[in-house]
Amino acid sequence: MGIFSKFFSKKKNDEYYENSSFYLSEIIDNDEDRKKYIEGIISQMKASGDDIDSLSREYDKLTSLLGDIEQIDSFPRDIREDIMGCARALNNVENVKATLDSNLPYLSESEYAIMTKIEPDMPKAYNQILDAENYQKKIRSDLQYVESEKNAYKFRLREMETMISNLGGALIIITICFLTGVAIEIIFALMLSFDVKIAFLITVAAAAIGYTIVAIKVMERQEEKRVIERDIARLVQLHNTVKIRYVNNTNLLDYYYIKYNVASSSELDEIWSRYIQVRDERMKMMKTQEEWDYYSRELSNKLRRLHIQDPEVWKYQTNALLNPKEMVEVRHHLVGQRQALRKKMDESKAYAMAAEEELKKLLKAYPKYSTEVMTMMEKYESKVSI
Repeated sequence: MGIFSKFFSKKKNDEYYENSSFYLSEIIDNDEDRKKYIEGIISQMKASGDDIDSLSREYDKLTSLLGDIEQIDSFPRDIREDIMGCARALNNVENVKATLDSNLPYLSESEYAIMTKIEPDMPKAYNQILDAENYQKKIRSDLQYVESEKNAYKFRLREMETMISNLGGALIIITICFLTGVAIEIIFALMLSFDVKIAFLITVAAAAIGYTIVAIKVMERQEEKRVIERDIARLVQLHNTVKIRYVNNTNLLDYYYIKYNVASSSELDEIWSRYIQVRDERMKMMKTQEEWDYYSRELSNKLRRLHIQDPEVWKYQTNALLNPKEMVEVRHHLVGQRQALRKKMDESKAYAMAAEEELKKLLKAYPKYSTEVMTMMEKYESKVSI
């Protein structure tokens, strides 16, 4: 039965249990407590056995590595040179990996994917957005200019309308003056018998001259008003045309921004600059990783053909292969690890032996429970090894 078979072997010289009939009576006489107590002992034995198995495997691995070191040290000179050449190449690649820039600017995977997709269109895409933005600025400037011109002409139109209105008032004043003069002349002629022919002619002539001047001024202002209105109409049409261009260019910019997932040409340029750095560094990393994989396979294959038990370890220990002092340090480290494992294995065995002794005490003091203990031990038999 493995380890549990030792619990039923008789030791005639064992006097420890002679006077232990009362041993753990309070626990043993209770079925539930007894079961928990026995399961606790067996669980301790199982845990110790598992630890010993794990530590033993690690111990054997370290022993195998120490054996590999002895074998590597015993290689002939030509074989050692071949191994060292491969290790040196691998070490050089590791040095190159160490020099690669790990402080790259941040670039999200979505940004990297978009930049990779539009890379064939760059820098054309950037120039398209930049041209559209510059054109947008020009159109906005033209809109502002046309708007200011239109407002200036509207102000001039209001001035013309005011002038024409004022000229209408002048006509009224001239008419009032003419009628007043005629009335005075009539009064003088009828009441005072004055000869007012010359005065009347002068009044009529003055009124005619005033009407003529005002009429000319009104016609001039009316013509100027018509010119201003035509200019305003032209400016309104021009404003609408420029506004249509502005809307179309705005839609084009929105399309570019959505397509390239940016808000401006400067943002695209900034992301593109980061993408170039990240892309180039990734390409270097990929090339270096390919070289590392190649030389690590070469080194492992060479060592495997030379019957090294764990060749994969040495691709991470190239300095030890190249430098005898480093190899000595590795050996000392492995020896120290193995000693520590040996100590832990002894401790685990001590725990297992203590549990064994505890179970023996129980069986010695209470043989009537042997069958029950045997059944519980058979349950764990396949799980425990010391």
